[in-house]
Amino acid sequence: MKRVLLFYAGDKVYFTGYHGTSQEFAKKILESESFDLSVGKEEWLGTGIYFYEGYSDALNWAAKNFDQDNAVLHVVISADEDEYIDLDSEYGKQIYQKVVNVISKRCNYLVNGTAQENQCAIANFLWSKFIHIKILFASFPTEPSKFALLKDARAKRRELCVRDNESIKGIQLIELKE
Repeated sequence: MKRVLLFYAGDKVYFTGYHGTSQEFAKKILESESFDLSVGKEEWLGTGIYFYEGYSDALNWAAKNFDQDNAVLHVVISADEDEYIDLDSEYGKQIYQKVVNVISKRCNYLVNGTAQENQCAIANFLWSKFIHIKILFASFPTEPSKFALLKDARAKRRELCVRDNESIKGIQLIELKE
């Protein structure tokens, strides 16, 4: 899967993302022109602001979590070329594995945590060590696994997590279900 790249302009790279939410939160985001950070121990890419690369993924997430009271926002996200890591790329996989190796030596809770808790801990460690990084990209399965496999062939969705509102350059309401 490819990341959704809008264009390069000078040393900046621009991406597009979709955020599924409730109608109420969508209105608040548009009024304030900012998002609240998702914080917790089960955030797939650690603490940050979450977007899907696919519109339908954002719409499905919103519909599942907010029934008929859902909305989808479209954003433009900007970063320098060295300010994001795509964890699906070869470089991203190498960085990720190094972080896993470091954390596994220091933290026993990784062995006992859920996959989601472990993923969050790894991402937050990565955020803390690569303070110049503003965006993380990664693919995740769209459905839970029925059993453990060596090769995961489940359908995937791409998510991006933005460290803070500074990288968000535009917000637009795409869909408001009434």
